[in-house]
Amino acid sequence: VSELTASSGYLSADGQYRIEQYAPNGVLENFSLYMPLGNAAQQNLFLKSNLASLELGSVKGSPNMWGINGYLQLDYDSSLNHVIGIAEVESDEFSINIPSLFTKVWDYTFVNGKLDFHIDLSSGQEVKLFSNVIVAESEVVDGRVQFNSRVRDFLDGEREAELELLVGVERVDAAQKSLYLPDGPTITGNLRESIKWLDRAIIEGEVYNSGVIFRGSSVRGSDPITKTFQSFYLLRDGELKFSEEWPHLEALSGYVLTNDNNIDIEVPIGSSLDIGLDGVQGEIRRNELGENRLTISGSLTGPTLSGLEYLQQAPVGDSLKTTFARWQVAGDFLARIGVMVPLNLGENDTTVRLGIELDENTINIPDYGLEVNQLSGPVVFDTTTGLELSQLTGQLFGQSAELEISSQSINGQIEKMLVNVKGSASPESLMDWPLQSGFVRDLLAQAQGLIDFSAELSVDQSTESVNQNRLVIDSDLTGASFSLPYPFAKTAPSKYPLHVEIEFGDEQSVSGSYGSDLVFDLKLLEGAIEDGVVYLGAQGSDGANLFASEIDGLAIVGELNRFVVEEWTDFFSGLSSIENPAESFADNVAFADILVGTMELYEQKLPNVAIRIEPDDIGQGWLTKLASDSVQGWVTIPYLREDYLQIDLDYLHLQGEEEEKIIDDTDLEEERIDVLARIDPRRLPRIRFTTDDFTIGPRPYGSWQFTLEPTAIGAEFSRLIFDFRGLRAGLDDPPPVDEETGEMIARYVPHFSWYYDGENHVSALRGILYADDIADVLTANGYAPSLESDDASFITDVNWPGTPAFFSASNLSG
Repeated sequence: VSELTASSGYLSADGQYRIEQYAPNGVLENFSLYMPLGNAAQQNLFLKSNLASLELGSVKGSPNMWGINGYLQLDYDSSLNHVIGIAEVESDEFSINIPSLFTKVWDYTFVNGKLDFHIDLSSGQEVKLFSNVIVAESEVVDGRVQFNSRVRDFLDGEREAELELLVGVERVDAAQKSLYLPDGPTITGNLRESIKWLDRAIIEGEVYNSGVIFRGSSVRGSDPITKTFQSFYLLRDGELKFSEEWPHLEALSGYVLTNDNNIDIEVPIGSSLDIGLDGVQGEIRRNELGENRLTISGSLTGPTLSGLEYLQQAPVGDSLKTTFARWQVAGDFLARIGVMVPLNLGENDTTVRLGIELDENTINIPDYGLEVNQLSGPVVFDTTTGLELSQLTGQLFGQSAELEISSQSINGQIEKMLVNVKGSASPESLMDWPLQSGFVRDLLAQAQGLIDFSAELSVDQSTESVNQNRLVIDSDLTGASFSLPYPFAKTAPSKYPLHVEIEFGDEQSVSGSYGSDLVFDLKLLEGAIEDGVVYLGAQGSDGANLFASEIDGLAIVGELNRFVVEEWTDFFSGLSSIENPAESFADNVAFADILVGTMELYEQKLPNVAIRIEPDDIGQGWLTKLASDSVQGWVTIPYLREDYLQIDLDYLHLQGEEEEKIIDDTDLEEERIDVLARIDPRRLPRIRFTTDDFTIGPRPYGSWQFTLEPTAIGAEFSRLIFDFRGLRAGLDDPPPVDEETGEMIARYVPHFSWYYDGENHVSALRGILYADDIADVLTANGYAPSLESDDASFITDVNWPGTPAFFSASNLSG
């Protein structure tokens, strides 16, 4: 028919060319054509026919159509060069494409509708199409379409094209939504970017009761102001991907509304990785720089554990993910999320702001052995600034605490996560901290009361892990008392600044200071001290830094103006926690070198004593060398409190009376002072004592050796050997033996007893005492040499009031 019409000479050459451009194809059935010939050429051409599988090509933006089944009627007025007609379609194989707006072809299994057309060929060409509501259905879509189109080509080559397209969708699978998203050549600029994002974002679900409207120029390259595009999409059971990197939004119900470059999104309900979504709103807008930006905001609720799992799927940095992956949480959270996607800059520039509100949560951080209970407050994460400063409250170590969470970033990358805490803790709770060293546990065992503290935990988040995780603790210890040796003991009201810095890793580092008299820098392995230095005295850490690089093991160095032996003996003997017994602690000690201004030994003051302490595996204790004008020798302080304190001295010179006089007993009684009267023998440790030279003031007491056992009523001295001003015990013949039992007779064995009832001291001595010239013994004890002998022995059972040092012949009984 096309060829017949073209060859009839009835149409102009231009009209023939237009028909050839449409390239009609298909079958005409029940065809009727009236075409005047010859002199009747001025009459109208009239055609009507049924259509079967008709195809029409696109000409300058007009639709491509296939599978047209229906009825066609047209009337051509040659005098006006006009064509008018109608097309009625009912087809089960209809396809259509509007190339100026859509690159996709719409295929339908059922189409029913009517199209009116008017073609004016009088001056160039003008084609007008008017449809009624066309019903279009397929397996994936049920919809309605109505459009009006006007295309005019002028003789000078200019062209105008206008289209009004209305598309209504009763239902369509969201996976097929791209069919109805305009992406043709007339869709440009920000609108094109917005449509692309919609195509990527809506992944699954059902779009229903939705529509698309286009009005305006359909000429390629036309000014955006000459056209407008609106649409609305209702979505249920949907899945939305707002960014390639962030978890999808799922089980959505909501709508998307477009208005040219602007797109609005509202999701009343949905979820993401088991986290509930509520009131999600989004929009696409162009900013003052011409950038097209998507912003989304909404609320999230769910278990905090699900929130941490959500962050594992989010682009928050591998280090932060690793940190959160080891956290154990219980409780719920509420959060506000804000998302910004620059559509024309790439999704790698997506920014997300997540404001989380915790309510009565429990968070356990195994890496640091910390558990925070009743944690409440905000946590704010922003992809550009990291963790922003947030204040929370909770319970740490069983006490109320205030927490601050923040981060430090460089060029948008989080380098450190910071957790600041202000709180208090009991010594018991600090001892129970899993990462607490055994040595510190022993120190805390001497504490009572609550310890107020501030702490800062720094967790490395850099990609190269260049920073050590670090915990800094500060406290003035007000409110807590410490029963430590002088000068480190403190009362509850007093202040004693404590500063501790802990660096975590395969090898743990602990450094800091306690008051002004102790600085420490330690290396720990699995909670036990491996090496380091403790500096005693007020000269700061210079000495500590010097020694730290020169030793293997722990060194304790410095000066103390006062050293109370009993306090330190009790302290070292008490280092016996299960996890780090004193012996294990001693395995890591190199030595202690301390210069003491005054060493107090059971109420006796020894000036300017140099003390050297080393662990002694053979003696199972702390081997201590003492050197001064007052004392010289070795002391072994046992690791275990129940073992013997072993003292082996070259000499021991205690302060006493200034001059020795031969005086009568009355004067002696009035002037003498019992220098050991303030000692409670019941509280003495078990002692094995030896000294070659013992004096009190100017009074010589000779050499002594004994084993001391404290009792409920005083102390017993066995294995007694002495040479007291010429009077000896245990140095001569052994005591007589009982012939029947073969054992030494008890009353002949040298033995000393020191009794104390809390008020009065009594001393007693029994056994055989020996002397050479008794005159020398009398003279040495301040008496006239009224007797002389070559050899003397005494079977002795005597006692006197006072301590052993208060021996006086005038007070002897027995």
